[in-house]
Amino acid sequence: MTKAVGELESCFRQIQQQRMRDMPILNKALQVAAVGFHPWREFWMGVLITPWFANLVLLPAAAGAGTLPAPGSSASFAFPAGRFTFISAREAGIGTFLSCSLLSPVFELRTQQQAEEMAREAIRTIMRSHTANRSDNGTHDAVPDKISRRRFLARLAASDTDAAATADKRSDRL
Repeated sequence: MTKAVGELESCFRQIQQQRMRDMPILNKALQVAAVGFHPWREFWMGVLITPWFANLVLLPAAAGAGTLPAPGSSASFAFPAGRFTFISAREAGIGTFLSCSLLSPVFELRTQQQAEEMAREAIRTIMRSHTANRSDNGTHDAVPDKISRRRFLARLAASDTDAAATADKRSDRL
């Protein structure tokens, strides 16, 4: 897995330097990073952060592990949180992979740390069932079946803003 994830990061760093270099959609606060990759079915699943997008990515775990759709085609997968549609892509050096947009562009993310925390939380959320949540007392609370990406990310950005405001208030008191 380490090799495949390293190749993914390397490929997208090269894309940033060559194809995306002067594009106005780049968030200069972010850098390419592969976050939270782990085995899932016949794939390595994680989030790829770039200065222009954050995508859930599925990399084939082994060469020839199942047939992936042709580049540009889509495939839908069931996760505990619901069904997500991925687009197939192919890049020299990493081959064919699948990606599902979480956020594009990524101007809502102000720091690399915030982007990486969003990625980890997205993975936790996708891998958690949203048809029912078990509370501490063992009862179930209804939760919507669909996840709104924008609402999820807005909540994350708002909590980061609240944390920054709290830190500013603390520094004002010093």
